[in-house]
Amino acid sequence: MAVFYTVDRSGSLSEGLTIDLYNENESFVYNCNIGGCSKPFSLSGLSSHGWYNYRNHSTQSGQYEFNLECIRRVFYPNKPSRLQSMFAWGHFNHAVNFIHQKNYFPESGVFYIFEFEATNFHKGDMSFCSPQYQGLMDSRFKQYWAGDFDLSSQSEHQYEFLIPLPIAIRRLVLIYHKFEIKNFISCE
Repeated sequence: MAVFYTVDRSGSLSEGLTIDLYNENESFVYNCNIGGCSKPFSLSGLSSHGWYNYRNHSTQSGQYEFNLECIRRVFYPNKPSRLQSMFAWGHFNHAVNFIHQKNYFPESGVFYIFEFEATNFHKGDMSFCSPQYQGLMDSRFKQYWAGDFDLSSQSEHQYEFLIPLPIAIRRLVLIYHKFEIKNFISCE
């Protein structure tokens, strides 16, 4: 089993909580348009990330996620779906760095970092998923799903891990407050 860390911005996670798919018995249908061919796909249940993007599928972010999902379904069907997975980091420090880089604190100003274990996961280089490469999306998305890393990237590689649900949260490892950064409360 590998150990992973997830950043909780909503304050909805807790130790011992099992995170499962929303609406597991409901089918969510979407169309994939790849190479001029349109093909319908469906997913049974969605993660919170998937549910957000399904509801907002007409936004740029939602379309982006569904394009990633279409590439996965056509070329890498055995990889876990981003729309049915928990996003995580392979190292505690990477989760903390993510908080600093994104700098989108919730209204409360508090982030939580939780630890959990999993055996099934996908490791993807986030630089392949950057919207700045709009015209190269299909080829870059294929590289993301293949598990390649971006040799052209000037920044340090950021690998995200997709862990298919359900997963059980093991423990809280950090409470990070925007306004009192010196007050890290470690539960290790």
